[in-house]
Amino acid sequence: MAVPQMSRLVEIRSIPSSNTDLYTHAAGETRALRLITLTSTSGVAVTVSLWKVPDGDSTADANRIFSGSVPAGDFIIIDFPTPGLLFEDAGEKLVSLATVDAVVNIEVTGFKETL
Repeated sequence: MAVPQMSRLVEIRSIPSSNTDLYTHAAGETRALRLITLTSTSGVAVTVSLWKVPDGDSTADANRIFSGSVPAGDFIIIDFPTPGLLFEDAGEKLVSLATVDAVVNIEVTGFKETL
C-alpha cells in the first residue's frame, strides 16, 4: 500500500462575504483536511468563519470549525491533529464566510484516500 502524500485538496481562492461552498465531498473516498492557511491581502483585520456542514444541513454554531480574525496583511494556519478533519460522508461541505469580500485567500491541504 502506498503512503498517502499531503496535497492541496481545495484550489487557492479568495473567500467571499457571503456563505460559499468551498468543497463538497464525493462518495467513494475519504479526505482528511490537515492544514488550512488563511492569508489576508487587506489593510484591516478580517473575520473568517468556516463550517463542516453535513449533507442536507446548513451553517450553524454546532458545525462551525473556525471563527477568528486574520490580521491585516498576515496569515493564520489552522492545524487539525492527526488524522485531520475527516470528510467521509457524501455531500458534506466545507463552507466559508469573510467579513470583507475577496481579501482573504484560503488554501486547504490534506490527504485523499479512494475507497
